[in-house]
Amino acid sequence: MRSLYTLAAIAALSVAASAQLSLTTTFANNNGGAAGGAVYFNLTALTSINVVALDINTSLAVGNPASLDVYLVPGGTWVGNASNAAYWGTPILAGQAYVGAGVGQPSNVVFSSALPLAAGQYAVALVNNGAAHAYTTGGTGFPLTYADANLQLDLGGASNVPFTGTPFSPRVWNGTVYYTLGGGGTFARASASGTGCGAAPLGDGTFYELFDGIASNFDLSNTGFTLNWTGNGYAFVPGASAIVPPTGAGPIALGDDQTVAVQLPFSLPSPQGLNNRVWLCSNGFMSFQSTTNADFSESVAELLSAQTRLCFLWDDLNPGAGGTVDGEVDVNGVFHITFTNVPEFGGTNQNNVQVSLQSNGTIEVKYGSIALLDCLVGLSTGNGATDPGGIDISAASPFMFTTGFAQAALGLAVVDRPIIGTTANTQVSGIRPATALAGAMNYGTPFPTPLDLTALRAPGCLIYTQPLFSQGFATGAPTALVGIPIPNLPVLVGVSLDQQAAVADFSYNALGVATSGVVTWLIGDV
Repeated sequence: MRSLYTLAAIAALSVAASAQLSLTTTFANNNGGAAGGAVYFNLTALTSINVVALDINTSLAVGNPASLDVYLVPGGTWVGNASNAAYWGTPILAGQAYVGAGVGQPSNVVFSSALPLAAGQYAVALVNNGAAHAYTTGGTGFPLTYADANLQLDLGGASNVPFTGTPFSPRVWNGTVYYTLGGGGTFARASASGTGCGAAPLGDGTFYELFDGIASNFDLSNTGFTLNWTGNGYAFVPGASAIVPPTGAGPIALGDDQTVAVQLPFSLPSPQGLNNRVWLCSNGFMSFQSTTNADFSESVAELLSAQTRLCFLWDDLNPGAGGTVDGEVDVNGVFHITFTNVPEFGGTNQNNVQVSLQSNGTIEVKYGSIALLDCLVGLSTGNGATDPGGIDISAASPFMFTTGFAQAALGLAVVDRPIIGTTANTQVSGIRPATALAGAMNYGTPFPTPLDLTALRAPGCLIYTQPLFSQGFATGAPTALVGIPIPNLPVLVGVSLDQQAAVADFSYNALGVATSGVVTWLIGDV
């Protein structure tokens, strides 16, 4: 541990010894996004630099903690790519901690390691975990380009859910880039593209009660229910623990008819597999699939046809008009999403509900005082689920229902950038341990046109890579980390290499093979 502190101290001293420079845009925000959202811009290094820190403008209250993920694409542009998650890959720097300074003030984010950038253009995305970006609308007297002798920023766009949907543009990122001169080298890059095969549909689990405000007034006030995850569904049990009052440390910015991504402190087992975030709607539902759906008109038909979601109080709610929405983890590691005194749209009634998520997949829905009369409560895998008929939740006895994990396609994701002298890892996902026979990672060059294996009874399976060599990996778990050491040889700098995973398993298709998408490396020395 002492050696880690020594290295950190040396790094801090070396940064302090260099002349630190900075370039600021503005902090005169007149707009802002949702918690967990992203901003996008292009950064051009006019000479070699080391980026060491940022100031950002954020909704976070003074003294509250959050973190920033930094995405960087060398030679890229954010324009036309803000909605392409594969283009951005994984963060260059993930979870960079900071403390809020308040809206309109610079919140300082010191990087855990400097980013050495050679001269050239880079696409940048900043994802604000647990807080919202504050920014300025372009074309309102604020320029879209800021520059000094070493650095240029071309702005920009924003989105409430990172890499999803059409971005808001033009938007002027509010911030400061702190840097030193130097850096350079070839920036190692890894990006994922293409699609894997072998996906299987979800189960069809659904339960619900529709309160229409006439024949059935809401009767769940001051009660609740618990959904215990069984591995392929839930066990419904009436009753839940008491509401845990929020402290206000984790406000979620939700306006009328708005859905935002909420980061979880753990990976949650769900009908969609493991999720490290959920998508929370101001209208009283939570999705396990990425969505911008903010539907306020509750209905059984839409429950069955839309995304996999838990409707804890689906109605036309408006937290933008009053009350609060919070997301906090307690001392026991339970994550609580709490609506406090939230009114219906156009009204002043106050409604209180809490959804508590545990790392084992258990979900508690807890009601305080509820003033509304009509809403829908329930859960469905959606995506065309069948209607089992409504139930009386307040009178229901314990029961089981199956949702099942979505059987994911074989996936391949970037873990490390390919820097000479290091081991670069990628992660294979979607493995079915009970039936998988073997796995192989193929390294090589891309086929001009991917080979389609549909005619060989492997529908949707494509071979992207002409292998030069292969590496076996174990298939005894749903995921596998596959690493290869890259020799510390300067001759490898600038070399491009593709990799693609394959698994032998007859549960995927009649051919007995599933293939992943492709990860493309550009080997570098930084």
